[in-house]
Amino acid sequence: MLSLIGTSEILILLLGVPLVLGLFVLWAGSLVHCIRNTSIPDTNRIIWAIVICMTHVIGAVLYLLFGRTSRSSSGTASAAVR
Repeated sequence: MLSLIGTSEILILLLGVPLVLGLFVLWAGSLVHCIRNTSIPDTNRIIWAIVICMTHVIGAVLYLLFGRTSRSSSGTASAAVR
């Protein structure tokens, strides 16, 4: 049975499966972060969740780049309080 597996199948198993699993973890993590992130208004959260679900990995990457609130804005707010 092992003789039926060629080099291309082994490459797919060694490289493809971890890549697909990693992309799924990225997608699922972005979706969970979006749903639990209370610093985003509810309407924006729903829109980002739909974008992540519909565009999969591309939406997850876009959310991580643009959807989360920036840390610099919270830093300027704390500086203004001082």
